[in-house]
Amino acid sequence: MHDLLLDAIRDANARRAKSLIIIVVVTLSIAGLIASRVVAVTAVSQIDEQLAATALDEVRIHQIHDRSTTFAPSTTDPTRDLLTEQSAGAVRSISHVNSVSRYLPISPGERPIVRVHGGPAVHDVRVVGVDDSYFEATDAQLTPASISSAWNTAAGEQVALVGESVAAELGIVANGYDQSFRFGVQRFTVVGVVSSLRDPKLSQSILIPADVAEGLREEDDHWELLVRTQLGYSNSVSSLAPDLAAPGQAAKLAATGAESLGDLRTGVATNVDSLLMGVGIVLWILTLVIVANATLSSVISRTSEIGLRRALGFSREHIVLKFLVEGGLLGSIGGLCGVGIGILSAIATTVALGWVPLVPLWFLAAGPIAGTLTGLIATIYPSLKAATIRPAEAVRSD
Repeated sequence: MHDLLLDAIRDANARRAKSLIIIVVVTLSIAGLIASRVVAVTAVSQIDEQLAATALDEVRIHQIHDRSTTFAPSTTDPTRDLLTEQSAGAVRSISHVNSVSRYLPISPGERPIVRVHGGPAVHDVRVVGVDDSYFEATDAQLTPASISSAWNTAAGEQVALVGESVAAELGIVANGYDQSFRFGVQRFTVVGVVSSLRDPKLSQSILIPADVAEGLREEDDHWELLVRTQLGYSNSVSSLAPDLAAPGQAAKLAATGAESLGDLRTGVATNVDSLLMGVGIVLWILTLVIVANATLSSVISRTSEIGLRRALGFSREHIVLKFLVEGGLLGSIGGLCGVGIGILSAIATTVALGWVPLVPLWFLAAGPIAGTLTGLIATIYPSLKAATIRPAEAVRSD
């Protein structure tokens, strides 16, 4: 084995261009695998922490749409909304409830959202009617911060807070000039930008005063409740809240608490992990093909050398082992380089996103092992091909 290793090193050094190509390709492949795994582990951890925090102290209650009953948009029938101000007060009286915010999501329908002076419409935007209690319930960050205290005094005015993503799409900046957009035929003036680490959906939302939203609602739009509880009480509150919010009609309400968000945490973690793992596997398969092709080309170019070795008495097994050792050696070097580049890239990516990178220690050993296996697997067919070369055919090939 020692002689095979020295022989592989000599051959790799003699064909530096081919060896360098294999090392670079394996390095990029292993770096991609390691980086995707580190980012996946870190992302899953961050998402899990945020959802866990939400699951422990948040309950959302909404009305299940009953298609057997319809209302005209202007209807003021008190039975239209089950979640009234009285409902919010009843839920607020439950033990371990810190706050209750009532808000009204608006369906955009066929009403486009565009800048007043023109430009492309923005899509997939949530329009929500809220009062100032909603900002505290979602841990919203407002720019300028003074908007929070003045929001309720803006009741009845066509003003809006836009999420960071919506602001970017509309070309709006906080405290800028001509900050107006149209929602259908209604004109709104932007008074600030909103974001929230707790509720990422706010980035793609437009918040308007609750009474203004009331006049824009569609047939299927209903008020909802956002309940903040003491840590660990969301599940118990979610089981009690519907009966108190709408006595006798609790079956028409749905409450999401710790149990449902726990399932979501598991699903999100699995999906993110599977997605990035799938990308890494595809990259690894492409690497196998490239390395196998490079090695096979090397075998063809070394036909006479292989034939000479066979004529000197080297067995087929020796030829196979020679190419496998060479492939494994180059793969190991690529794996070592790849694990370093992959971890550094993943750390840079996660830090840029404001996350704390998580690098499992076994990744340090996994990189070189994966590189070695890549080199070995990719070399199997070319090495078997080399072993079938006969001395007489090798001489004629020259």
